[in-house]
Amino acid sequence: KHVELLDAAHIIAYKEDIGDPIIQNGLSLCKIHHAAFDKYIIGINPDYKVKVRKDILEEVDGPMLKYGLQSLDNNYLILPNHKTDWPDKERLDIRFKGFLKAG
Repeated sequence: KHVELLDAAHIIAYKEDIGDPIIQNGLSLCKIHHAAFDKYIIGINPDYKVKVRKDILEEVDGPMLKYGLQSLDNNYLILPNHKTDWPDKERLDIRFKGFLKAG
């Protein structure tokens, strides 16, 4: 309900070869999750499943970490109604491999 808190996040950065500025190379994320995605704290696999980095899952802190990040682990993205607008699986796979290396 608060679009001002949403960001358009690139799956593959625009400076990369397949970082095209197209819907399929993007995710609509809140500002916190956008930053977490950019820093490989969270990753999204090609099946649209969200993963949280292991060290973050093991960390003990406050409710923001627990409910804002850790609780995302093994959940799935809410996808747009039109399949043509879904994030590209190839780009997600490339990005997810980077997430796995970071962890």
